[in-house]
Amino acid sequence: MQFKKIEAGAYDNERIAVRNPQTGHVALLSEGEFRAYRYMEENPSESFLGLLMPSVGIAKREHIKNCLSAIAKLKKVGLVDVPSLDPRIKSNTGTMELEISREKIRFDALDSMAATLGGVLARMLAGLGHAGVFVFTALLAALCLVFFPFHTAEQAALSGVSYSSIFVGTLVFMGLALSWRSVTRAAFIKGSGHDIDAIRFSLLGPVVHFHTESSAAWLLGVRGRFLLALTGALAPLAFCGLFVPLHLIGKISLGTIWLMFGSSVASILAVSCPLLKGDGAEILDILLNRFHTKASSVRDAKDILLQKVPGIPKSGGVALLTSIVWYLIYLDLGRSYWEVWSTKVLFDLVKPEDTTVWVGAMGVAAVFALLALFPIAAVVALLVKGVLEQRKKRKFAPLPLSATDDIDFEDQMTALEKVPLFAALRDDERLALFNEMQLVKLKDGEHLVRQGEVGDEFFVLIRGHAKASFRDTKGTEHVVNELGEGDAFGEISLLDDVPRTASIVCQGGCHALRLKKAGFEKVVLTMGSSERVKQMIRLSSFFRRHPLFSRLTPKEQAELISEFHFDLLAPGEEVIHDETGENFYVVYSGVLHVDTGDDATDTTIEPDDCFGYAAGMSARIVARDGAGLLKIRKGQFDTLIWQKLVERPELFL
Repeated sequence: MQFKKIEAGAYDNERIAVRNPQTGHVALLSEGEFRAYRYMEENPSESFLGLLMPSVGIAKREHIKNCLSAIAKLKKVGLVDVPSLDPRIKSNTGTMELEISREKIRFDALDSMAATLGGVLARMLAGLGHAGVFVFTALLAALCLVFFPFHTAEQAALSGVSYSSIFVGTLVFMGLALSWRSVTRAAFIKGSGHDIDAIRFSLLGPVVHFHTESSAAWLLGVRGRFLLALTGALAPLAFCGLFVPLHLIGKISLGTIWLMFGSSVASILAVSCPLLKGDGAEILDILLNRFHTKASSVRDAKDILLQKVPGIPKSGGVALLTSIVWYLIYLDLGRSYWEVWSTKVLFDLVKPEDTTVWVGAMGVAAVFALLALFPIAAVVALLVKGVLEQRKKRKFAPLPLSATDDIDFEDQMTALEKVPLFAALRDDERLALFNEMQLVKLKDGEHLVRQGEVGDEFFVLIRGHAKASFRDTKGTEHVVNELGEGDAFGEISLLDDVPRTASIVCQGGCHALRLKKAGFEKVVLTMGSSERVKQMIRLSSFFRRHPLFSRLTPKEQAELISEFHFDLLAPGEEVIHDETGENFYVVYSGVLHVDTGDDATDTTIEPDDCFGYAAGMSARIVARDGAGLLKIRKGQFDTLIWQKLVERPELFL
């Protein structure tokens, strides 16, 4: 496994941005994931399994998750070379996932001009340094506000500006204002010592402008990104400030400078909208993270929905309030402009000089109406996008079922074979358990199990979908999983009388096979290997929540279940491990103490942690109050797990 050269910088208080300098792609790693990456990078000769177990052959569950998560994220942005399969076969659905590249429309000649002109301007401004670029932009914006002739608004409206010049001028000046914003942002990033992406032509609706979004912005840290967002928000006004002195000395007409100012204000409103991915959303997000703002008083449905929409900051309530304030400012500015132009527009609508003037007046009125509705349309679009993305993974799911649909024997047995417990059984054992199961048909919204109830039933979903969720101590519901065909739940209730930890609710109608505890015990008593079946049930539940095993196919999990040996340790009993490191252990239950001979390096091993594998491991490992261990030979583990970890680490997230 080879790691490529990276660029890294603090993204916020909790995450680190890692950038591929060749492609510009960025991954956000937690501090734990970044530490795991650094450890793996510093030990290139170590085997992959050895990297997962850095401390005297011990791997904590969190370290395993961090390693796998870091590799998956870095692989996605091309920073690590590991073997992969293409096309990909999804083990949980049996569907094929193809990588289809999407090409953007390119204008090579215009892009070359934009790269040359914009790049030269950006490099000239970058000589001021990133702080100098911010100060320069702020001074130009202040110059515009101080010296702009606001008292001439009505005079400008009546100065003979035609409707065609209004439309064309607004589009041109908005393009120039947004282009200046891109150049200024590029200069800020360049002044911070980072490379910038190529500046190209782009479209924002009908507006043509220069555009660049260097991924190096992610490496600037919280303060740097905040100043960059402020610079971008002020840049359109600074653009207008460049020309205000020319108007004061009579080089630019009153109508033109007002078109510039109006276009600059429109550009600022566009990039500062909290509901869009622009400077306003970036500033709000940074402030919310910086000061740890909590919207505890607004935990309603709107907040929960807004938090799931891409581009909206984490605190839905604060984002909603900020968006309302922005919208009021937006409407007030629109009202001001309408008051200036309404007399002329209404007069031309009622008593036009000719058809051209009437069309122009109608166009202006329509534009004002569309602009008033734009933020509402943006909110609706974002909500629809969020809902669609939530449903994206269910794109190939069957249509909602009626509770009256029938399922034949073959379909039921096929579904059972997807469950690790049944995949590990012999045909006669599987059929015996199947004969004790009942087909349950549920309608949309019906509960299969309820959180907190003591259950004695095991379910296998064979058609439709269900949602697994739990409520915390504050009563807030959290969705933990979406269940589909072949998913099973409740197997522990066949062995122990324990409360359900989550509720399972049917979505759109579903069918499930139900096995009651009494029927299970009746069948198990007839089997010669009842303890083996009970062990399979316990391990099936354990594997489903462990990061190393949770995404393996039912057949692979069944193979592992049959290969693992379950050892019980009495309190104070020591783990007997060989010097060659041929055994690999997973802690099923209990806590073990690791005695290395040095109190400073002694540690504990808890459930879900792993140890072993390391040759020459000399530490004593003792069970405190008794423990359960899963043991497998290194060669078997390599065959069943190792290759999959290398090929598809993202499967194990």
